[in-house]
Amino acid sequence: MALNIVPRLVDTAVVATASGSGATWTNDFASGSLWVWINVTAVSGTTPSATFRLQWSPDNGTTWVDWDTTNLQTTAITAAGTATLKVGLGLPVTANASKNDSVPARVRLAWTITGTTPSFTFSTWFTGTN
Repeated sequence: MALNIVPRLVDTAVVATASGSGATWTNDFASGSLWVWINVTAVSGTTPSATFRLQWSPDNGTTWVDWDTTNLQTTAITAAGTATLKVGLGLPVTANASKNDSVPARVRLAWTITGTTPSFTFSTWFTGTN
């Protein structure tokens, strides 16, 4: 069986000044693993900080639940750069990086932003593989 890799730009050039959440990624291909790449291109404000976490929906997008804030949440981001969160069966369990778990049908990224007049510009890509 061929490995299918399906990258999708989910959140494009978001400028966030407060906590929020992004667009829903739908697991159309029964992906066995999911890699989420966060590219922060600009940060401003006084002591700005952002953490990104994965959420999943048990009811097709009405209710959202934080997935695992130990392993599927970034460390505090305070400057431009990248972060990756990975989930899939057989992956190592690593704090702020990856989790050994199956991938649900609906996933999104949420963020918490703190600081004085903080601003973060970022884009996210979700890549599912089977």
